[in-house]
Amino acid sequence: MKKLLISVFVSTLSVLTLMGTGTVKANVKTFGFDENSSKTIQLSNDLTAIENKKQRVNLLNLIQYHIDYAMEDAGQRKIERIKELKDFTGSVYTLFELDPIGYIIYHNDSGIVFEYASKSESPYLGYNDNLYYGGMMNYFYKENDIYYNTLIKYETVLEEESKYLIDNSSIIYNRNLESMNQTNLDFISGKTDIATVVSSWKSEEEIVLLATNDQPNISMEAFFKPLTTQYSMGYTTVGKSGVCGYIAANLVLAYNTLAYDDALVSDTYLDKTNRKLKGSALTRELIRQHGKDPDADSIAGTTADSMGDCVRNYLKNVSSGTKSWKVTTWWGTINSQGAIKKNQPPILFGNIKYPESSSSTYEIMDNATSGDGAHGSGNHAVVAYGYTSSKYRVHYGWSGYSDVILSYNAIGGTMILSYF
Repeated sequence: MKKLLISVFVSTLSVLTLMGTGTVKANVKTFGFDENSSKTIQLSNDLTAIENKKQRVNLLNLIQYHIDYAMEDAGQRKIERIKELKDFTGSVYTLFELDPIGYIIYHNDSGIVFEYASKSESPYLGYNDNLYYGGMMNYFYKENDIYYNTLIKYETVLEEESKYLIDNSSIIYNRNLESMNQTNLDFISGKTDIATVVSSWKSEEEIVLLATNDQPNISMEAFFKPLTTQYSMGYTTVGKSGVCGYIAANLVLAYNTLAYDDALVSDTYLDKTNRKLKGSALTRELIRQHGKDPDADSIAGTTADSMGDCVRNYLKNVSSGTKSWKVTTWWGTINSQGAIKKNQPPILFGNIKYPESSSSTYEIMDNATSGDGAHGSGNHAVVAYGYTSSKYRVHYGWSGYSDVILSYNAIGGTMILSYF
């Protein structure tokens, strides 16, 4: 992504200077997804949700311009395959798998590029039929009335148990319609030109603000983005499920150690010279601090609240940090731009599987933010470490998925570790 990293060091948080991130080229380069070319015909045949031939071509051009103007290594990727995804209410998303690597997930009804990554493989690579998308980290295919997660091999959801995915899809869909990208839709329908579209993306450039009382010793992007291997990010394969919250927490603790407080995490767990975790040692310690057995066959998933309790236990029993640290949690709309501006990377918990006993929205919220997350097989945790006007840059805690751009229209819980 073309961006300018802006560092603003101030003595108080009330002074923030936002600067532009450059100007869009006056003459947007043109290229042809010509409607008569064999490549266009091949790709557009997979855009079955769009009946109008010209609109199919316009969508192809829109996505290629997004690749060239909004993603890293401009012009180095091309659309290779197109697949149709459905959410759990039947709304259509379109997946563009890129060559040599990368993917884009586009929501047809709202015109929103909902998720994309420049250097991660498509989560649906090798899967072609009955594909379902439930938002953050929820990538499924359906077979014999069972939904299988394409990347989390142990995660399966029976069709009769999929109500939480239906509910979440409905919420995300409504939020997408409330924040439609009308400029993208107008281009696809032929009402505007590509220069207008690209100009509208200026506000999508990432701004990294270092605007805290202390200057961090390392920026969030410099720490999180290079952690692409399981060992370096503290991943543990022990336990069939439920560890993503612990992995996210160990990443956040490690960042704050390198950025602000060298005593927060000891050298036993963190390679401070090379700025990466020493395998799964800290993840396992956090599991123990939460009263669980890190060697158990399975570990109950975590919510924002239960993970907050775990980190508080860690701070109380293990840490001898030089600063005073606090943990804040909440459930609902994910809105963490303020924390990211202050270099406090939040953990986002998305798509929580609600307890079967819940009968109302308020009861769902109350239950989803308490307990040990035993009902949370669909509850995934990621770390957000950057943002644009409408998207977060997140680390999924998986190999090869350290840099995914995700729409704000996610739901779930949030946990933030900060010092005072």
